[in-house]
Amino acid sequence: MAIVGKSEGLAEVNVDPFALAPATPEIYVQPPELAALKQAIKDGKTAVLTGPLGIGKTALCEEITREFKRESLSSDAAKQIVPVFLKGAAYNKTDDFIRGILTELALDTNRERAELLSIILRWPDEHPERLVIVVDDASESGANVGELGELLRVIADIPRMALVLNGEPKGMQKFLDLNPPLRDRVQAEIKLRPMTRDELKEMITKRAKMHGVEDLSVDAFDELYRLSKGAPRAALKAASKAFELARKEGKKIDKKLVRRANHVSFWARLLRR
Repeated sequence: MAIVGKSEGLAEVNVDPFALAPATPEIYVQPPELAALKQAIKDGKTAVLTGPLGIGKTALCEEITREFKRESLSSDAAKQIVPVFLKGAAYNKTDDFIRGILTELALDTNRERAELLSIILRWPDEHPERLVIVVDDASESGANVGELGELLRVIADIPRMALVLNGEPKGMQKFLDLNPPLRDRVQAEIKLRPMTRDELKEMITKRAKMHGVEDLSVDAFDELYRLSKGAPRAALKAASKAFELARKEGKKIDKKLVRRANHVSFWARLLRR
């Protein structure tokens, strides 16, 4: 982790630049995958985004949601795509998903289920804007798998409406296998890969500079990359631990400090030399 700043300066930095806070979305978003997902949405497709834990699936979906919201401010209604972002793990019933969609659209949800679903079905006929439903960690929901799968299948069949589901590969595959009609409607599959060392450096450097932490050592970046294996969340956690230790001890962040902060054993350090 090699955030090397002036040791005396780190003590004056009050905010951990690497904290995994919702309000600081500076996790590396892979440009090719972002472009592919964006195109799938514009084409009205049902897309599945997969990758291991901490690889940036949620960050990518949040970024695409922000992009469409920004674009909707300066385009004609007929060209607008209205994004609805739902955290699947927060919903325990299929009805909750229906209400969640309408709540995000600022529509009345104090109605019966059939009427609520009808509002979604009628969207293309009553609104010039297209709609995209993005479900984060869809397979982690507590809702009935069959019911949720059928709801998502219905949404996938609505004209001028796109659907994006993300999750870890095994969980998503199991969810789709339990819902063959939904699985058959998947038109785009996007798999996220680990970051390269340069991409990791870009992410860490960007967040560090936001808070005035500069001068990152080369060997620290190398250690961060080895510890995280290119997973953004793991890299930020390792960086955060190193930052806190450096601030506590009044030292610069180098490879040795990164290892100590993340409790890398003597034998592991020896093997990595």
